[in-house]
Amino acid sequence: MDADAIDRIIFDGEAVLAGTLNISLFEDFLPSAGDSFDLFDWDSISGAFGEIILPELSNGLAWDDSALYATGELSVFLLGDANGDGKVTDQDFAIFAPNWQQAVTSGHAGGDFNGDGIVNDQDLAVLASNWQSGIGEGIAQAPEPGTLGLLALGGATLMMRGRRKIVKA
Repeated sequence: MDADAIDRIIFDGEAVLAGTLNISLFEDFLPSAGDSFDLFDWDSISGAFGEIILPELSNGLAWDDSALYATGELSVFLLGDANGDGKVTDQDFAIFAPNWQQAVTSGHAGGDFNGDGIVNDQDLAVLASNWQSGIGEGIAQAPEPGTLGLLALGGATLMMRGRRKIVKA
């Protein structure tokens, strides 16, 4: 599969996922914290990507792929922002602290900011590095998500500009 200017893939029926999902950004687009991208829609889904390759983000931001297989979405969050309000404050620390030295499955929403499955001193370092920062405070703002260039299935790269492609499953 190869296409240009695709904002999402709509599977008519079951989406059978395998291979590599390779995400690219269109031209000089840089996602911002809080951006969310609906990559796939399906009636049902099976399988999983063997590898997911995501582009580097601005310092202090990270990709959240926890909803990829549930809703087909990727999002961007500010490292240390456990409550998703766009700022790293004492409210985020209040979420982080009770999970100290605990294994969590909720990712950054539970205080696991580095994605290793446990809340520890490495996550505290991430929280501290973005302490009191937030959206618009030292993090570059970017164009709307509709200009995001994304997607690759099984090695085929897809770039988004706003059109849709329907893939028959």
